[in-house]
Amino acid sequence: MIARTALSILIWLVGIAAVVAAVIAVTRPRADFESWRSSPGTRTKEPPTLELRDALTLGMHVEPKTRSNVLEMTASSQLRPSYRVRERGVIFLVALDDTDTIRYIRTSDASFATAEGIRVGSTLEAVRRAGAPAVIPELGWASFTTLPSGWAVAFDEGDGHLPASSEVKWLFKRR
Repeated sequence: MIARTALSILIWLVGIAAVVAAVIAVTRPRADFESWRSSPGTRTKEPPTLELRDALTLGMHVEPKTRSNVLEMTASSQLRPSYRVRERGVIFLVALDDTDTIRYIRTSDASFATAEGIRVGSTLEAVRRAGAPAVIPELGWASFTTLPSGWAVAFDEGDGHLPASSEVKWLFKRR
């Protein structure tokens, strides 16, 4: 009798917990997960614009006027709120950590070139000539390598074994 009563109470509590979880899931603000499903540059919703007082720098603290609900995939299994920044005519996307510090900077703007002259559309062969080491695959995200300037170049295909004709899809820095 006591076991049956305890089981009934447990089932009732589990039911209440499920209802509470459903209410929370329906009423809380949601991130736009469509933004990171597609390759950079083909997003379905633009993040809010972030106005900077100083030059864009990885690790700088910022004060966004609004909170972004557009998430950027900055690494395998890593999503961060993102903002759009325009600096010297180039459009960048930045992602912030929970202290409003820039932890990721990305651009797919073809007008941006690194100190080595690498830009979106450059080939893996050109990247190698610029002094980059071997391409590293990061499963679930991209294959990339880092240039001597500190900018990383990303290729959205392959497992790290890419043909020399593979093209850079975006450039990034992260911490």
